[in-house]
Amino acid sequence: MIFKAFHNLELSALGFGAMRLPVINGDDSQVDETAAARMVDRAMAAGINYYDTAWGYHGGNSELVLGRALGRYPWDKSALVYTNPICVDDVQKLCLPLSTWRGTPLRQMMG
Repeated sequence: MIFKAFHNLELSALGFGAMRLPVINGDDSQVDETAAARMVDRAMAAGINYYDTAWGYHGGNSELVLGRALGRYPWDKSALVYTNPICVDDVQKLCLPLSTWRGTPLRQMMG
C-alpha cells in the first residue's frame, strides 16, 4: 500500500468509501452487514486505513455498520476525521460548522 502524509497521519492512498455498501433486497437502508464486514476485512488486510462514511449514507446506517466492522480492529481514536456538521439538538436541527469543533476531543463533542 502506498501511504501519503496528511498533517501528523500516514493515510493510505486508497480509501474505503461506505456510500455504496451492499444492501438487502435492494433496500438502501438495509445494509448487508456480513458482506460489508468482509469488505472491511479485505481493506484492512490490504493496508487501507482511511474510511469515509457520513450520516446520510444508507439512511443513517452506514456509520453504524462501518463502526461495528472497524470496531473489531484496534485503532487510534485520536485519528478520527469527522467531516459533517455536528447537530447538537435533533429536534431544532441546531447544527454547528466543523470549524467550531476543530481541536476538540470527540468525547467532549459528544458529551
